[in-house]
Amino acid sequence: MYLTSKIILHPTEQQENTLKNLISIYKSEVNECLKKFILNKKLTWIPYSSLNRHLPWESKKEVIKEASKIFRDRFKLQGTINQQVSFTGDYCKWHCNSFTFASKLNLQIGQQSRMIVEYYADEYQKHLLSSGYLTSLKITKIEKKWICYIKILKPDPQPFGEYVLGVDLGIKVPAVAATNVGKIRFFGNGRELRYICTHQTNRLSKLMKDKNFKIIRKMNKRWGNKLLNIDHRISKAIIDFAVDENVGTIYLENLNHIQKKSDAGRRISTWSYTRLKSFIEYKAQTKGISVKLINPHNTSKTCPKCNRLNQSLTRQYTCPCGYKNHRDIVGALNICNYNSRRSN
Repeated sequence: MYLTSKIILHPTEQQENTLKNLISIYKSEVNECLKKFILNKKLTWIPYSSLNRHLPWESKKEVIKEASKIFRDRFKLQGTINQQVSFTGDYCKWHCNSFTFASKLNLQIGQQSRMIVEYYADEYQKHLLSSGYLTSLKITKIEKKWICYIKILKPDPQPFGEYVLGVDLGIKVPAVAATNVGKIRFFGNGRELRYICTHQTNRLSKLMKDKNFKIIRKMNKRWGNKLLNIDHRISKAIIDFAVDENVGTIYLENLNHIQKKSDAGRRISTWSYTRLKSFIEYKAQTKGISVKLINPHNTSKTCPKCNRLNQSLTRQYTCPCGYKNHRDIVGALNICNYNSRRSN
């Protein structure tokens, strides 16, 4: 199991110049390797000695890996490679043998030289760094901050739990969860999300009229951070509920590309389904809980009691058989019982 930790670096002015130079060399060398692959129309062997001598030896591995990945991905996508393919990333990578983390980051910056950089990490990040094998490191500059991404290999956790949890993700109610033993829980506040989006959209339109782009950039960042924090809280609460209820499998609706499939999808442009789903998936993985995506067809229309299809125009679901419930609870129950419904 691979996890990624994000850490903020505090390099000196001289160290910043060194990192900028390495990023420029890394980008240039990846593009040179790409040109060789395109010229030969296949992946060819490139000796490390032919790459820039100012790059750390272990970073040369990452250069060739990066160029090979771009070449393979583009060839699979298009079936052919044109001369315009290039690497546009502004970062540099290091292999596990060329850096160490202790109280400071010890980083190889040349064939023989090293650089010690200060960084900030909270207690969770420090625990994460010490809990697995550090495989690679990527450094980039985002706005005015130097960010370090560390890829960590951890042993897969033991399978957890025996019960099933169905989670219905939505707009008015961010998430409703139901277990196969009848436990139900609501997560998040749809009104809070709508208020944030409406308030920020109105403010954004005013700033656009005044052409105050500096404040717009800051506002967009704060807006994104608020929504990101809400999704983290919701996903954590869902996984904590799953752990408390001894859940081993979580079912989610596969709503990818919903905006492309229907006009109704255009109304949910501010809904962060993909991000919330990814948060649930990786947090479940750390607990040994598997996540499976299911077909969302009629999950909110099917009666959990008699399997009859009913169209509900309000939040209250009613079936002629006498069954009544909240429409999102109906969806969560049908998602939870997906395998049994399909077999019937």
